[in-house]
Amino acid sequence: MGRYVVARLLQGCLTLLLVSFVVFVLTRSSGNPAVLNLPATASNADIERMTRQLGLDRPLVEQYGLYLAGLARGDFGESIRYQVPVDELLAARLPASLELAGIAALVAVVVACLLGMLVPLTGRRSVGAAVNAVSLAGISLPAFWVGLLAIDLFALRWEMLPVSGSGTPAHLVLPVLTLTLFIAGGMTRLLAAGVSEVTAGPYVRAAHARGLSTRRVVFGHVLRNASLPVVGYLGAYLPLLISSAVVVETVFVWPGLGSLAYDAVVARDFPVIQGVTLVGSAIVVLVNLGADLAIAWLDPRIRDGVAG
Repeated sequence: MGRYVVARLLQGCLTLLLVSFVVFVLTRSSGNPAVLNLPATASNADIERMTRQLGLDRPLVEQYGLYLAGLARGDFGESIRYQVPVDELLAARLPASLELAGIAALVAVVVACLLGMLVPLTGRRSVGAAVNAVSLAGISLPAFWVGLLAIDLFALRWEMLPVSGSGTPAHLVLPVLTLTLFIAGGMTRLLAAGVSEVTAGPYVRAAHARGLSTRRVVFGHVLRNASLPVVGYLGAYLPLLISSAVVVETVFVWPGLGSLAYDAVVARDFPVIQGVTLVGSAIVVLVNLGADLAIAWLDPRIRDGVAG
């Protein structure tokens, strides 16, 4: 198991190195940030002066080497727009993003488990059709549209919740609701399909034959095995969760990495874009590793293969 974790961490480091190179090249091919960050009345000499100050007049290979040397020291560079170290911006915004994504993922897991269990517990086709319709809607509806609809209904028309910002539990409701609908949709379908498959297994029929109630069989025997694809879903769909969080944070003006990334792209703030991308990629790598280890813990067959 230890060798497996070390190997996965090394793969993650190589992935982050590749991500850093791709993002570095793409940002610099998008244009000169001096043009956007200087006043409209700035002369060509002013643009050239700022370009030299940012080091963008140097060869691309030299720029990337200096960037990697800074990363090795824990230096993400300085924001072009805000004129402060990028690591300070990341440290200020990351907790809000983790709070939003963590609560949304937790609520989605609870919702998916409740909806996924309804079909085997009730045994009604109408319930299954309703669950499929709800989960399909969650997968299909764009996050930005759900967010705007939630703002229109709950904030503007009914005046029940704040439109944007943070600071109170009420500010979390709408962005968490928007992200939860997106995550829980696919998770519910996977869990419902897994439950239907597991309940047809011989050990489940044997449990029923021993006189165990349906509720005890489902929660004591079925749920653990049916949750394997759900754990894998969380790891595989985390990049989509992060990209959706960018949209959701922008719609609700949530002070997280998503809104920071959006502002950085608009201003061509290369260091911030690179910092947010690296942090997001590192989170994806770690969560995928955690999901694989959780699957190995849930399934002894996989655990034995990983340990070996």
